[in-house]
Amino acid sequence: MMIRKILVAFALLPLAALAQNKQFTITGTVAGLKEGTPVSLTTLGQNEDTIATARAHAGRFVLKGKVSEPILSSLNFKGFDTKMLFFLENSNITVKGDAKETTKPVFTGSTSQKEYEEMHATFDPVFERFAKLQKKANESGVTDSIKAEAMELNAQFKQKTSAFVQSHTNSYV
Repeated sequence: MMIRKILVAFALLPLAALAQNKQFTITGTVAGLKEGTPVSLTTLGQNEDTIATARAHAGRFVLKGKVSEPILSSLNFKGFDTKMLFFLENSNITVKGDAKETTKPVFTGSTSQKEYEEMHATFDPVFERFAKLQKKANESGVTDSIKAEAMELNAQFKQKTSAFVQSHTNSYV
């Protein structure tokens, strides 16, 4: 019986090694990129580290590398001031978009990116209502009705935060 367990363990070792060497591959199709446009993948924050680079050919590119955990990152295209923000993880990721309209790219293949998009779909309407309420308060002053609406929005935000955290217990988002 003990020999059988040892044989099973040895048989599983190659699978464990493969799992540890998992990398990301980003396959992109982005309209508006000229032939040879440099494409870079960077971390976000004070120290933007370059993770991978490539050159676009016929609007397409491939970036490969490895990250220790899912991170918020940025796709950058030389000659364009805007960035495509997304959650990078070690998986096969595809991106489709337009270099001039980087607020609407479509990413697939990243679980963390999907959760990030779910988070935005959950919280953006609340943030938009907060922004409108702030504008209204700046224009007309803070009234009792504005205070009441702010309290209601705050309660919604807390409820949505709790629900999101509970439904995404293993999320990096």
